[in-house]
Amino acid sequence: MSQPVWPPTLLALLKQLTPPPAPTALVPRCRAFFDIVAPDRATLPIIKVAGTNGKGSTCAMLEACLNNKQGIGLFTSPHLVTPRERIRIDGAMVTFDEMEDAARRVADLLTACGAVKPSFFEALIAIALDLFRRRNVRLAVFEAGVGGYNDAVHVLPGDLAALTTVGFDHVDRLGPTLADIARDKAGIVPDGGTLVLGPGLSADDHAVVRAESEPRGVTVIAADALPIDLNDRLPLAGHHQHDNARTALTLARLAAARFDLPFSPSAVRNAHWPARLEQRRLGRRTFLLDVAHNAQGLDVLSDYLDQTTPFDKRFLIYGAAEDKDYRACLATIPRLAPRGILVGGFYRAAPAELLTKRVGNESFMACNTPDHIGTMLPRDEDTTMIVCGSVFLVGTVVSLLDAWQAEPPTQPIPHS
Repeated sequence: MSQPVWPPTLLALLKQLTPPPAPTALVPRCRAFFDIVAPDRATLPIIKVAGTNGKGSTCAMLEACLNNKQGIGLFTSPHLVTPRERIRIDGAMVTFDEMEDAARRVADLLTACGAVKPSFFEALIAIALDLFRRRNVRLAVFEAGVGGYNDAVHVLPGDLAALTTVGFDHVDRLGPTLADIARDKAGIVPDGGTLVLGPGLSADDHAVVRAESEPRGVTVIAADALPIDLNDRLPLAGHHQHDNARTALTLARLAAARFDLPFSPSAVRNAHWPARLEQRRLGRRTFLLDVAHNAQGLDVLSDYLDQTTPFDKRFLIYGAAEDKDYRACLATIPRLAPRGILVGGFYRAAPAELLTKRVGNESFMACNTPDHIGTMLPRDEDTTMIVCGSVFLVGTVVSLLDAWQAEPPTQPIPHS
C-alpha cells in the first residue's frame, strides 16, 4: 500500500496555519519565530534565489553543478504532487518519515511561540532547516517565496544571492510597478552581501536594483557568459533556460570558492526540474507541462510554442489560482492555442465558468473539475496538450497522467 502524499502532521499544519494579514510585520515576526525553532541557523551556509520567474530552475541547476553527494540542501516552493518535493538533499527528496518527524518537532515548538504565529510557508522553512541540520548539510539553497525584503527567506542568514527576473506578480505585497517589485526583490541579499543579476533583467531593472543595493554595500555582479560547450546541452527546454543556467553557474562558481566545494559546470546537464516545458507521452499523445502562471511566463511559453508546435495542433488546458491576478493571463489564452478547456475545481482554483466568461471565446470550454479533463480531450493524437497556469492544476494533471499511464482511461470524446 502506497504512502499518502501528505505526511499527516504537515497536513495538520497546513490547515492550522494561515498567511499573516500584515506583510509589514513579516521581518520581525519571522525573526522571532526562527529564533525559537532554529536558533542555530546562522551556522548553515545559505544561498538565496529570488525572482518573478526562473528562480526554481536556477536553483535546480545550481544544485546540480555543486552536487557531488557532499551535502547540498535545496528548498523550493510550491510543489506539484507531494510537499516532499520542496526539500531535497543531494538531489533526492527527503523521505516521508523524515518530513513527518520534522513536522512533529516544529509543531511541538509552536506552543512556545506564543503570539508569534508563522505562516505555513515559514513552518516549511523551519522543517527544512531542521532536516538540513540533522543530515549535516554543508550548503543550502533557498528559493524565495514571493519577494526579497517582503519574504521569509530574507530573514535567513547568507550573504550570497541572485535575482533572476522581474515581472508583474504579487503586486499586493511587492508594489504596483516593476520598479517597486525590483526594489523589493533586491532585498533578498543583506547589507554587504553579493547579488548576482540574471541576464533576463532589463536595463531599468538593473538601474533600480543597483540604486537599492549599492548604497547598502552590496556587490552587484552580472551573470557570467554560458560556456560554449553547454549552449546546446542544457537539460531544460526553452531559450530562457540559458539565462537561468548563466545565473546558476555564476552562483556555483562563487559558492565553490567561498565554501571550498567542488564545482563542475558540465554537471548542470544533470539538473531535473519538472513541469518546465516538460513533455510527457501518453500512448501517442504529447502533453506539454509548464507552470507558467503570470503574463511574463505565458509570453515565454507562447514564444516556445511558436518555434516548436503549429498553432492548429495545439489544445490548451489552463487553470488559475483564485488569489492570483490572472486577468492579464486570460488575454494571452487565445494566442497559445485555437481551442481548449479552462479548468476549475482544484485547490484554490478560480471558477471555470468565470474564466471562460472573461476569455469570451466559445472555442474554450469550462471544465468544472479535473476529473472531467480526460473526457474533454480531442481525438486527434497529433495534437499537443498544453497544460499551464496554476501549479496546483499542473500538479493535478501530473497525477492524472500517472494514473492514466497505469490504467488508461476510456477513449476521450472529441472537443468540438
